[in-house]
Amino acid sequence: MTREEEAPPEEGPPPGLANLYGKVTDAVTGEAIPGVLVALNGLEVYTDAGGNYAFTDLEPGTYTITFEQEGYEAVHVDTLFVEGNNELNVEMIPLVAAPFSFSNLWVERARCESATAWNTLNFGCTITNPTDRGITHTLTPM
Repeated sequence: MTREEEAPPEEGPPPGLANLYGKVTDAVTGEAIPGVLVALNGLEVYTDAGGNYAFTDLEPGTYTITFEQEGYEAVHVDTLFVEGNNELNVEMIPLVAAPFSFSNLWVERARCESATAWNTLNFGCTITNPTDRGITHTLTPM
């Protein structure tokens, strides 16, 4: 998360109020992230194609802002907005899928039917990982 100085919106808020604007980017690639849900005290906006968002005419004060997008860690920021334009740029960290590997695969039951050269043989398997709190994963290659 960074706070940077950029040109504020052309029009500032009315006297006594605050605007909040900024850009949301990927912390790894630096690319803008479109479609991020930005929530502030019951108000919600989504970032545009360039990763930009804005809230206008807010009461100055301390707010918690939440940034959420599928595939990224949610970001929660507590910040103070002062009268006028306020900029808050955020970098979101992508979620990385854990590598998947397994060993000692046992087939408990198998059933195959004869197939001719023109038939397709479909099969499935269920993998249960006892260290994964009994969660069963089913794979069905087609």
